[in-house]
Amino acid sequence: MNIINANLILFAALISYIITNSMRRISYRFLILDKPNPRKILKKEVPNIGGVAIYLSFVISLIFAIYLSNSYIENLTIYIISSSIVLIIGLIDDIYNLSAFKRLLFQALISISIWSKGIGIKYLNIGFLNLGVDNIQLPVPLSIFITTIWISGIMNAINWIDGINGLASGVVIIILFGISVISIIKGMTLLTLFTFCLIGSCLGFLIHNFKPNFIIMGDNGSNFLGFNLSILSLYAASDSNLFQRDIVISPFVPLLLLGLPVIDMTVVIFRRIINKKSPFSADKTHLHHKLIASGFSISKINIFIYAITFLLVSLSVILIKNS
Repeated sequence: MNIINANLILFAALISYIITNSMRRISYRFLILDKPNPRKILKKEVPNIGGVAIYLSFVISLIFAIYLSNSYIENLTIYIISSSIVLIIGLIDDIYNLSAFKRLLFQALISISIWSKGIGIKYLNIGFLNLGVDNIQLPVPLSIFITTIWISGIMNAINWIDGINGLASGVVIIILFGISVISIIKGMTLLTLFTFCLIGSCLGFLIHNFKPNFIIMGDNGSNFLGFNLSILSLYAASDSNLFQRDIVISPFVPLLLLGLPVIDMTVVIFRRIINKKSPFSADKTHLHHKLIASGFSISKINIFIYAITFLLVSLSVILIKNS
């Protein structure tokens, strides 16, 4: 049976749609709600554990797909455990509002743990520089540092664009479709399986997320999705099986795939530093905030940012096809 098809996306989406409704009720029952403040667009308290629905539907559909396809995935256990920890830390942050230092510390520890299992940025393909050498091995300290910056950076980048209904989940879906196209081009069936499960899980949630004040993914969802994108994009930029150790990465591919959130995060950090503020201080200087201030509607902002994301993702696919 070929489980890698559109039916897997629909299966995951259906589970996500159902679970998201349940998460909304649980959120109100236990008062796990995101509250309005000066830097947020929220007008009233909103359930913020949509990420749990994405996570549960992803895990359920993934187990189902792996079982039917009879696949063996190296390092799958550490990956699932790490994803679960990331989700839990995000959930704790949603409930107790952790400091930026604590969030970064947890993210760094998760990144180092993943690196220790061989999942990280250790080898780079620099053939495009025409230096007579195709691949280079990074020194261990540099490899750990870059891996930590990449994983924690993408987690925060996805978190930071999660400011209006449908934006973060829509952007993530477009990026995942790009990764799935690349995986199909390369014949990487396990990567396709993962991306299809995650696409469906995000789609089921997105239907609810478009409804004003219905439910948001919260830090638990943005951290979980950011973590997954940071890892899956690295494998899309390699020729190795999913979660294989010590992969060789083409650096431009993940940077293009995640170009929109990376650029937004970078611009905001530099702007804060120039203004002598903490890079992690909350404000309204993100792209979607600027567009809102310019008078754009939520739907037009989503379409505009979706279009930019699609353009950058398409460039990454073209780069792969021409390589």
